[in-house]
Amino acid sequence: LGRLSNFHPFVISCWGSDVYDFPKKSIPHQFILERNLLKADIIFSTSNSMAKEINKFTDKKIEVTPFGINLKEFAPKSVQSVFQENDIVVGIIKSMEKEYGIDYLIRSFALLKNKYDSLPLKLLIVGGGSLTDDLKCLANEVGISNITFFAGKVPQEKVSDYHNMLDVFVSLSNSESFGVSALEASACARPVVVSDTVGYSETVLDKITGLIVPKKNPQEAANAIEKIITDKVYAKKLGENGRKHVEKLYDWNKNLDEIIMLYKQLR
Repeated sequence: LGRLSNFHPFVISCWGSDVYDFPKKSIPHQFILERNLLKADIIFSTSNSMAKEINKFTDKKIEVTPFGINLKEFAPKSVQSVFQENDIVVGIIKSMEKEYGIDYLIRSFALLKNKYDSLPLKLLIVGGGSLTDDLKCLANEVGISNITFFAGKVPQEKVSDYHNMLDVFVSLSNSESFGVSALEASACARPVVVSDTVGYSETVLDKITGLIVPKKNPQEAANAIEKIITDKVYAKKLGENGRKHVEKLYDWNKNLDEIIMLYKQLR
């Protein structure tokens, strides 16, 4: 509509599926995207990897403006946990949808529990979605339903509390153009284990702020989680590095200032 109305300044913000999936549906879909980008006065991307994808359809400069993290809200803090003090909590805060690979998390956690049955391991899954019932059935099928806590969808203001209940944040997404939830966990000084999607490969520093593992591989994910939960010094170092990484590149206030500056240049 912005293109057809010939309104200016015309700003396009790309989010993910609009450039990764939409143009692949058909030649007309690709044509629509290319024409929209052609008419834009400025194009925003949330990540460098997505900017490269956008440049397959336009030769214009792409302004990379990441999702910022509120460093006051997402920070290490004491919270009233639903777990016992000595529990080792592995978990994720994501929608219960196919692209986020939560089934692989459940399977990897089951492998870990089978190896370390004496440890007080707990799995926390926060979020709602169409696969909630299927994932609960899977947890029961692999024998971990009694140590898996499905918290459901929680208010945004409670998300940081749940991050602070975790010992390790794990996201094994099949597709991720950015991965803001992993950065939220890092801001809370939590070590992370993530899949090797383009988004996570950019925002998570492998072996520095977390561990990156192959997609759709529960065993490799279990091995990575094991490295973290069996070495408290290593886990703490990853978490501390993660917090510094977010402070440096993904501070919400700094990211917002950059966006405002770019909008002002369009006047």
